[in-house]
Parts: sequence; C-alpha cells; structure tokens
Amino acid sequence: MRNVKSSLSKLHTHTGEVIEPVKQGHSVTLTERGKPFALITPLPKRGITGAELAERMQKYDGPEWDAMFEELGENLAKNRGEK
Repeated sequence: MRNVKSSLSKLHTHTGEVIEPVKQGHSVTLTERGKPFALITPLPKRGITGAELAERMQKYDGPEWDAMFEELGENLAKNRGEK
C-alpha cells in the first residue's frame, strides 16, 4: 500500500482523481498549505489476517497501542495453538 499526498484544494476541485488511489487500496494524506492534516484510507477488506492488521496498525505508536499489540499477539498465538 502506498501513500499519496494531495492538497485540500485539489480534493475540492478533483475529488474523483484524489479518491481513486483509495479505491485501489492506497491511502491519501491531505495537506493544507503543505502541512498534512488528515489521512484517507480504504476500509479493511473482509477476511484480513491478523498479520495484515498488525502491519497496518504498526504505524501508530504509544503505550495504549503497545499493550494492544501485546494482547493481539497473545490472542493470535492462542488461536494457532502456540504458547
């Protein structure tokens, strides 16, 4: 998945062109005066694997996410019969 940058004004005037990468599975970072302020991402596909979800979520960080990743890893291991 690649990340495309686009300005708010381009979104306003060429919405379809800006949104097309999202339809193809990529994310779009919206900028205003060159500063990013929003991220448009596609919805997760049905049947996404735990590994794919973890990979997508690794771009976020902080203590809450660290605890969530640890719990996710433990649950995935239990589901696979690992210890």
